[in-house]
Amino acid sequence: MKNKNIFDHSDAAFKVLTEQSVQGISVSAPDGQYIFVNATFCQMLGYSEKELLQMTVFDMKAPKQDHRSFEQTKNAKENLAVRVMLQRKDGSIFIAEVIKKNITLDGQTCVLGVVQDISERITIEEALIKSELHKDVVMQIANDGIWDWHLDTNFVLYDERYYAMA
Repeated sequence: MKNKNIFDHSDAAFKVLTEQSVQGISVSAPDGQYIFVNATFCQMLGYSEKELLQMTVFDMKAPKQDHRSFEQTKNAKENLAVRVMLQRKDGSIFIAEVIKKNITLDGQTCVLGVVQDISERITIEEALIKSELHKDVVMQIANDGIWDWHLDTNFVLYDERYYAMA
């Protein structure tokens, strides 16, 4: 017996895939008018599907976000992530990474957008940078030499102060 491919012309499979996605998915016309949004995209922005389908991608732009970034997203090379600031329905702002792909649906050129809220990642990266800067300042004040032994490679790194003390 031959296995039937459930993805062949299946609206149900499409719906399951898009609605279960952890990333926001949208399809917009060239003028930015949304023509499809998934549940994650709606939750991310705080709007209902019905509301978003009456809006454009430019309606999501945070007030501090310049229009050029949205044009950059529109004109970006496909599969290149662009960071933009978006504003939710409640007015809160978050940083998103948007990857776009030009597609054709029923003969109409459209833009597929995959959106990821990266606010938490940005916060973690900033904390890591701050921690590294703090460590560097502490080490300069302590005026101690430092060495770092990488156990997996058995390679040892020494800083300049270590050599000056030797």
